[in-house]
Amino acid sequence: DRVYGRAAHGDAGAIAEYFVTEEKAVAAVPGNVSFNVAAAVPLAGLTALQALERLGINEQSSVFISAGLGGVGMFAVALARHHFKAKEVITTVSTAKVERASELGATRVVDYKKESYTEVLEDAADAMLDTTGDTESYRVVKRNAKVVSVAMMPDGDSLEYFRKDQPPLSFFGKAKLGVLKKVVATASWFLTRGFRSKGITYEYLVMDPNGKQLEEVFNPLLESGVIKPVIANVHAFTNQGVQDAFKESRDGHATGKIIMELVRWQYRNPYHDRTKDPTRLFVFGPHTLTISQRPTQTIDLYHNTGYLVWDGAYLLSQYIFNHLALAGKTCVELGAGSALVSIVAWLKQGNVVATDLQEYQEFARRNIAANGAQVGVRELVWGEPLQQELAGCADVVFGSEILYLEAQHDALLRTLRALMKEHARAYLVYKDRGLGEHKFHERAQNAGFRLRELPLDSEFDSEPYHLLVLSFVSK
Repeated sequence: DRVYGRAAHGDAGAIAEYFVTEEKAVAAVPGNVSFNVAAAVPLAGLTALQALERLGINEQSSVFISAGLGGVGMFAVALARHHFKAKEVITTVSTAKVERASELGATRVVDYKKESYTEVLEDAADAMLDTTGDTESYRVVKRNAKVVSVAMMPDGDSLEYFRKDQPPLSFFGKAKLGVLKKVVATASWFLTRGFRSKGITYEYLVMDPNGKQLEEVFNPLLESGVIKPVIANVHAFTNQGVQDAFKESRDGHATGKIIMELVRWQYRNPYHDRTKDPTRLFVFGPHTLTISQRPTQTIDLYHNTGYLVWDGAYLLSQYIFNHLALAGKTCVELGAGSALVSIVAWLKQGNVVATDLQEYQEFARRNIAANGAQVGVRELVWGEPLQQELAGCADVVFGSEILYLEAQHDALLRTLRALMKEHARAYLVYKDRGLGEHKFHERAQNAGFRLRELPLDSEFDSEPYHLLVLSFVSK
């Protein structure tokens, strides 16, 4: 299953290819949300949610959230406005980020580069979420207000949530932990004296990893697009990538979340030209597929395209395996080539027909047979409805890397019209090579199709791929 979450208290080592934690700490990733977007949510998102709950934010609240485009701040601003429906959401950002903070939901944004926020916002809010640890921030809230901090000194009892076997607590040992609590409590009391001078209730929050909150609160907001995590940068999970990610975090100037993305080294090796391999292995869950190629052929966008497993075919296969339920559905792949997509659709229990030009049909059959799949093969003539038995029969149509020939767009749309049932969908993966792929969108809309793009979990950051979904209600 595709899951996301924050490691349970006591667990460590989540920057890894494999990690074990409690089931209650994770939730299923919504189908239209990528892994990178999901990874940006749990730590900061849950911290923001639980802090706002502790503050008792509601429709009548005026809440101040410091650093509205920081990791926690960006979620807190969006949640306060769109989930808790706060009357007023006030925040601070630097000059370049003012407009973005307003887009997230802030009703008042102070540019701290131009003016002192403690002066212009004095006594402006009923409650505050402190994400910066500024001991002067108490000036922003009214007397007897409530403040929750995730950045200032924790109180002594909060140390119970930190791992005892790792620094800094491991330096003290059990015998001295009680003394450390008193030291921390004293320091916290001193730093929060300004808050007490106004009768403010101050609390330090340690976030509780909670898969149920991810599922019930964040999944609907992510699916609907109400919350869109801001991602500052994505670093590869390599030695250099990890160093770069921590350096960016330490510098403290990132706008949004810093993501480390697992490198699927089994498939993508920068020191090896995969087009030269006569066979390639692809792993989908418990299934390992062996796909043949013909590396001796001259292959480019116009010649022998069917003899190579294109990146788009792999990404579409990934999406099918991870997101689509095809049991009992009639599936047709256009331009099947090596038939990888068709074989994966068959693994998902679809009734699959792979189609391509006549010259590639025997090649597709060999790959299908080699993997024990039960997939039919038919000839594809662009613009034609294929064989009569396929006319109007498809529940789902797949196509990868078939939009780069602009001259074939109208023929492709005629083929889709001829194949698709009412309420059927076509999933087309493509990379914008500057060959007119974007013109397909307008042509498809003019032909009566509804279009939407879904995110892909793509490891090819330098070569962004798109997943286009087409549907129509009636012919």
